Parts: sequence; C-alpha cells; structure tokens
Amino acid sequence: MTDEQKKRQSWKKGSDSSNHRRVRQENDSTQSGSTGRKGRAVRLMFVPIEKPPYYEEIEVEFEWVRGLPNLPNAQINARQLQQSAKAVLQQRFPGEEVDVFEVSRAQDLYLLDDRKDKNDIYKKLEQLSAYYLKVNIVENFQLRLEQVYQYSKCWGDPCECVDLLSLREGELKGVKGSRKAKREANLKSAERGQLQKFCLKIGDLQKEFPAVYGSNEKSRSAFYNWLYIVTIRQKDKQISEEIMRLCENKLIGFTDIFYKKESRIRRPVQQSDGESRGPSDRQKKQHEIIKIIRYNCQARALAQFVGISLYSPNNINLYFPSCRNLRELLEREKDPSRFPEDCFEKFLEQVYGSGGGQPPLPFEPS
Repeated sequence: MTDEQKKRQSWKKGSDSSNHRRVRQENDSTQSGSTGRKGRAVRLMFVPIEKPPYYEEIEVEFEWVRGLPNLPNAQINARQLQQSAKAVLQQRFPGEEVDVFEVSRAQDLYLLDDRKDKNDIYKKLEQLSAYYLKVNIVENFQLRLEQVYQYSKCWGDPCECVDLLSLREGELKGVKGSRKAKREANLKSAERGQLQKFCLKIGDLQKEFPAVYGSNEKSRSAFYNWLYIVTIRQKDKQISEEIMRLCENKLIGFTDIFYKKESRIRRPVQQSDGESRGPSDRQKKQHEIIKIIRYNCQARALAQFVGISLYSPNNINLYFPSCRNLRELLEREKDPSRFPEDCFEKFLEQVYGSGGGQPPLPFEPS
C-alpha cells in the first residue's frame, strides 16, 4: 500500500467515526427534546362530509422541523401535522371523538408509536400511497397508480395516449418509477402548458376523460380521485372494510405531508429572433417561474371514498364499479348491454354538479 493510499484510508476511517459521533449526538439531542430549526407550515386536512363532493378541506398550520440530517424529516413533520390537525378537529367539533390519519410514504412514523403495531391498519395506510398502490391493468400485469395517472395526461388534441401495455413494470419499479413518470409529465407540462384531458389506453381500447367539469374547480381532481377509488376497490375487500372501521363512532380526517396545493416550476421561454442573445439576457429569459395549483392528493381521494361510502352507499357501485382490472372496466363501458351508463360521467354529474363553460386557466392538475 502506497503512502497516498494509507492517507486516504486513514482519512476515511476518521471521517466515518466523526459521522457516527455526529449521528449519535443528533439522536441524543432529539430524544432529549432538542430539535433542529423550526418554522411554520400549512397543509390541508380532508374530512368526509355528507354533501357533495363528500369531503371538506381544512387548512392546518403546524410547526415544521428542518435541518436534521440523517433523520426522517418527513415522518417527523407528518407527526407534527397529525397532532395539529387533530387539535383543529377537536376545536371545531367539541365533544366528538376525533382522529387523523396520514396517507403517504411517511406512514412509517406510526411504527414509533407504542399503541400501534406494524400489522394493523395504520401500516396498511402507507400502502395506499399512490407511489405504492398498484393498479391491475390486465391480468398478471400491474403498474403503480402514480405511473398510470401521470402517463394518462394529454396536452394536445388529438390526444397522444401512452399505451399502458407498453410500460414494463420492471423498468419502472417502486418509488423511482413513480418519480420518473411524474418528472416526465412535469417536463411536458412546462413545454406544452394547459392540460387538456386524460386518456386511458390499454392495447386497442382507449377512453378519454375531461380534465375539468364545467366551471367547478374542484372537479379538476375528479379523474385522480376516481382512478384512486377504482384501484382501492380492485383490492381485497378487507382493506375497504378496515378503512370504514376507522370511522366507527368518531370523526376522522386524512392528511398527506407531501401534498402542497401550490408549487412553482421552471418553464422554458422561447425567444424571438429579434431578442438579444447576450449571456446575461439569455440567462434571464430562458426560463420563467410559474405557479401551479395541484389538485390531486391521495388523502383527498380517500376522504371522498369514505364520504360516499358513509352518506351515499348506493352510488358506490355506480361511480366505481368493481372490476378485476382496468381493461375489463373499459370493455364493460364499451358494451352498453352490460354496462349502460358511463360511471365516470355519472360521478362528475352527481358529485360535482353542472356548471358553465371551461375557462382557460394558468395552471393544471399535478
């Protein structure tokens, strides 16, 4: 071993031991009640209600903890959000028994709670994250819900649909595949602007879905919510039953620590030939920052599912027919003798009501 290699090895050992000491110190400080930098943040809580659209959005302000490397910040902040949201519910509905559930990848935080174990419904809620939840496309072929949703977006007319059968799950495995699908959709959004519609294409079957219903802005989340609930109903009925048991004799709310209603992305800006091409000018005009309002949230979809199940149970099968896979659902809707009514259209009409024309808006569903 050369002198240079010995130096590198010595430095690496010292660095590793220093890192271990730092992590132990951070863990000790956390356990003793000390935290990193704190700020305030706002997230939404979704509560099932008895009137369409069967959920209510409530803003919750809570203490945001940051600056703790090597610690699960999302899980810590999900816990903060849950506690604050529960306090908001108790204040609004005094005397009622209330509870709040996080529906995201941060659900692992519940394993730290002594009153819950990893085999109960609290752990299962983690698997209801769109990054984990799998949609049956055809028999023996599944994709993550987030992937199906992102690849169903259409910006042009005619719609350039992605055939879901062309996507091999092995190449889009896990959270990385879901992130890849969302990243590609965001790039297309930055290039093409307003989302026009959604489209599910499975082999030779194709169906388009409107991105908004009339002038009802809440309907911009309708396709995502519908796809999410249809996917839940594909699964074992035990999951739906356990979700409904959460509501027995108590008022509940759902949160998603990763969901922010507003965000900003960089959109490329085309320059005309007459514009200056200097370095500083080009740096300023190549991109613009635009605000996007995001309507699609798994906590909202789950709250709507619970609301319809509790207060309009006769419509569950009408809006979200039970099916083994998406292709089967599209085939049923193609055959009026077997399925005379379009379930998504009924969902839009009865849950979101009628409205005026569709106005051009400077944002799109995420």
